[in-house]
Amino acid sequence: QLTKSYPEAMDEWPQKGHDAARTMTSNDTLVGPPTAMRWIAGNAWTDEVSWSYMKMVSAGGRVFYKYNIKNSYGRNLTEEKILILARDAFNGLEIWRKYIPYDKSFKMDLPMVATKTKLYIPGVVLDATTGKEIGKSKGARALHKNGVYLLANGKPKLYDAETNELLWEYKKGCREGLIGEEHIYARLYDGSLVCLERETGKELWQAPGQGEIFSYRDGIIFTRQYKTKGDGLNHAYDAKDGKHLWTHAYPLPAHGGRPDIWFLHGLAWVHDADPKRKKYVGESWVGLNPRTGVKEKRVLMEYKVKHRCAPHRATVNYIMGGGMDFFDLKQQKVFSFHGVRNVCSFGYMPANGMIYSSTTLCMCFAQIRGASGVARDHIPSVKEMRARSAPDFIKGTAFLKKPSLKISEFDWPSYRNGPQRFGSTTHELPEQLKQAWISDLGAKISSPVAAAGLVVVSLVDQHQVVALNDDNGKERWRFQAGARVDSPPTLYQGRTYFGCRDGWLYCLSADNGELVWRRRIAPEDKRIVSRGQIESAWAVPGSVLIQDDTLYCAAGRHSEIDGGIFLCAINPKNGNVIWEQQVQRPNAFEQTAPSKIDNEANEILSSDGKTLYMHLHQFDCKTGERSSVTSNYMWGSPVGFTVDITNPPYGWKHEEQRQWKYKDTRGRHIAKGTSLSVQGNHVYGIYNDRGEIFRNRNKQAWRVKAAEGSRARAILVAGNTFYIASVNLNDNKTGQLYRLNCEDGTEKYQSVTLPVDPRHDGMAATKDKHAICSKDGKVVCLK
Repeated sequence: QLTKSYPEAMDEWPQKGHDAARTMTSNDTLVGPPTAMRWIAGNAWTDEVSWSYMKMVSAGGRVFYKYNIKNSYGRNLTEEKILILARDAFNGLEIWRKYIPYDKSFKMDLPMVATKTKLYIPGVVLDATTGKEIGKSKGARALHKNGVYLLANGKPKLYDAETNELLWEYKKGCREGLIGEEHIYARLYDGSLVCLERETGKELWQAPGQGEIFSYRDGIIFTRQYKTKGDGLNHAYDAKDGKHLWTHAYPLPAHGGRPDIWFLHGLAWVHDADPKRKKYVGESWVGLNPRTGVKEKRVLMEYKVKHRCAPHRATVNYIMGGGMDFFDLKQQKVFSFHGVRNVCSFGYMPANGMIYSSTTLCMCFAQIRGASGVARDHIPSVKEMRARSAPDFIKGTAFLKKPSLKISEFDWPSYRNGPQRFGSTTHELPEQLKQAWISDLGAKISSPVAAAGLVVVSLVDQHQVVALNDDNGKERWRFQAGARVDSPPTLYQGRTYFGCRDGWLYCLSADNGELVWRRRIAPEDKRIVSRGQIESAWAVPGSVLIQDDTLYCAAGRHSEIDGGIFLCAINPKNGNVIWEQQVQRPNAFEQTAPSKIDNEANEILSSDGKTLYMHLHQFDCKTGERSSVTSNYMWGSPVGFTVDITNPPYGWKHEEQRQWKYKDTRGRHIAKGTSLSVQGNHVYGIYNDRGEIFRNRNKQAWRVKAAEGSRARAILVAGNTFYIASVNLNDNKTGQLYRLNCEDGTEKYQSVTLPVDPRHDGMAATKDKHAICSKDGKVVCLK
């Protein structure tokens, strides 16, 4: 077994303030404004609540997360508990997870401490490698240094970290404390500061103090306090005798600004706002002389996006805050990054040459969602990358064979039936629908497409595309791809096309699944770990778009990561590239106004025939250039079309942030809901938080209550009938297909019983058949 040595340029983040002096500063010199994704894990939306109490530390090549799972946001849990989750710091793979009963007496929202072998949480010590309980800890506010830990909430106590032996206890009570170089400093209940000898607990001095202790550095104790709601104060005290050195008052930045302070490059830095209170304008970093408090430097932030309600972190080279703003102390310049976002209340963590974040509910800008590790890396030019990763086109055995299957105008050949992703068809289905067959594929499946006598789905995590005969449900063919296929393929002129998370675009014969050709859309064959599997750094969404005999697809994750997103137009017959555009955030790392970040996340494309839509941005179909021409278009929520938002485990408090929206030419929503379908001039949808089904357009709007004891999972419109596939909440294993009259929302036909729990957006309809996919991997056909 080979063990790679830990680079000297890296550093860990083993406790809340990084160290026992709570400097909030890492010695990691590899951390910087990120350019590359190292790994992604977890869900797109947080399901570990209360998310505002999420904590994170790192030691021994692991990252430890703590989530409070509580009765909040409309949930009624039988048990409140704590989830402790350990991941490999370098690939994000889950090592272990442990649930602990929620114990209010230990205040489980308080921080953890990690070592190479142990994880200390309030009341419990866990084995860092296995998660097994190996001991008890004495309390919550623990600070560790050199084999001892200090409890500084109540009477200060020092314990041996290995034996839990009490070494000494101070006679007076305190609110918080920290461990300096050789001494312990605490703020007593009466507000005064005290210095104790670390070895014995002997009091060395006591002096008047103001504010709460924030950190210790180079013989100075820094405190902070709020003068008013929008103003902060910092104080400095000489650690030798407690003498007050100076006070600095300043206005705090908006949206959660804090009077924190960092001792870096010989100065004490604070983050202040414009005194005239112009929102987000005039913010700056101010460097104070640590002994006198005199302003020696000021670096203006031309436009800061937001402070974003979380504490800043620092390395020896940067102070980091906001969405991810990097104040470079050497260049005296601020860089801005929006590829991932900080976690509300916690922020993010610099360690191991990376920056770690976790899942969040917020949708402030286009971002990569989930737990992640991002890093600063050199990204070569596209020419360099493509030159070192040949070949990028491979012919299959069916390359010269002519396809035979024909697609009808009544088919549903692509995701949501067409480039606009409207989820509707003009023809009516039979009045009497009965189950024709059911096929169990035994794994997580995508939404279906149905055309040319086939029902086709992807087995997402198995890297497979499967075609079933639509008359009997028997498997027609199965194809093994190189990574996940996250959404269904597109059928066109007798062939099957899909993108894959290995960075390639595949073309198969729809007759038998034989490979016609495949082309690498990713600029090179670079891999990362994504939610437990190996994927390309530039994944391609499965559902590609085809219109006017041109195929459109995109490889990448975000316009600020790994060189951006590679948007391509392809000839579907031979796989030749018509054009390619590298979609990057203009002026990357420059500060921008909140409405002008102009970044992008890769998503299933949609189009009106002239304009391509990727998330909230548009491109000209003929050239790939950015376009300002828009029409009404569908937006599949901040997490995209394919992420299930119909049943959030944390309740409905943030329904507004998850909704699909049908937008007009100025980007304003015409209608919004948990899912939407568009037919002609009308928008149909579901509101799961309200339990409503609706048509919302002009004066011809209606709303009806969903059936009692059900929750809608998938919708589509066929002719003048609105179809809603719902799960029965009394068993969560069966469902109903409800059919409403599009004119007034009344029940048009009798509901159809479903033997499955329908999956999110999991329906497709042809002239005489209706395909429904379930959450547990089954395909049901009604006719």
